[in-house]
Amino acid sequence: MWKLERGEWETDKGMWELERGKWEADMGRWEADKGKWEADKGKWEADKGKWEADKEMWELEREMWEREKGEWEWERGEWEREKGEWECERGEWEQKRGKWEREKGEWKSEREKLNLEREKLRLERKKWEKARDDRVPQDAFWEDISPAVVCHAYGKREYSGVLQNISEDWTAMDACMHMPVEIEGVPIKRPDRCGFVEGSPHVHGYWMVDWDQPDCEPYFKEFHDTVSPTSPPSLSVRYWHAHTSQGCIEYQSGQRRIEAHLVGINDKKGQDWWLLCSTTPMVWNETTYTSPTHCEERVSCFPFESFAGEADPYPR
Repeated sequence: MWKLERGEWETDKGMWELERGKWEADMGRWEADKGKWEADKGKWEADKGKWEADKEMWELEREMWEREKGEWEWERGEWEREKGEWECERGEWEQKRGKWEREKGEWKSEREKLNLEREKLRLERKKWEKARDDRVPQDAFWEDISPAVVCHAYGKREYSGVLQNISEDWTAMDACMHMPVEIEGVPIKRPDRCGFVEGSPHVHGYWMVDWDQPDCEPYFKEFHDTVSPTSPPSLSVRYWHAHTSQGCIEYQSGQRRIEAHLVGINDKKGQDWWLLCSTTPMVWNETTYTSPTHCEERVSCFPFESFAGEADPYPR
């Protein structure tokens, strides 16, 4: 009996040993799985920490984005409002521009019309002025036309005359300024000026005549040269003879000084010697000098530009 029970116990013990081996194997696998799980858990914990950090940063970015989105929405609202105002202003401007274009067209039309009227008026005025200038007092005539005693300048003298027999449809001054005359064989359309003389009821006309006035054409002679007293070869010079040079005004100045006497002035008529001297011309070496540099009671002085080669008969 005891042996039978011991055999059963040995059998159960063998089975228990098998189960224990199996359990220990399972425990080994479980320990291995536990180690792997612990490693996975550590990795997951690390990933979770990173995710938490990323989540916190994302929350911050989201809050910033929400704030920027609010600002952008506000700016967009402002822009929409300004756009509406701009559209309203643009509509008003378009209306004003259309009105301005219409006014511009009307103004251009009026301007063209005004230019035509202005041109028409200009032509009419020109025609009227020509007719006015061309008209001549009928039956009026000049009387006592005579030259002034004193010359006005070289070769120039003023003439005067009295206008007689002016009709009632003319004023004295208007008739005077439209009355032609002939002086020294030259017809003149109108006087240079008109005026009244004290003691005379008639209007007087005045003409400045610069032709056929030999009494107003003095000339220079006896040119003096302190450097070279010898007279140069004779030259074909109008108004001048017996001239000499006084050399250069200063070293390398390019100008030469000569002096001469002014003759041909009728002192008995009270001529203005300085006025005649300062307007008397000279032609020398094919160069015209319209007047002296200055005049004195003694002499008249001319500066001469330098000449080259044979054209300059006077050495420096």
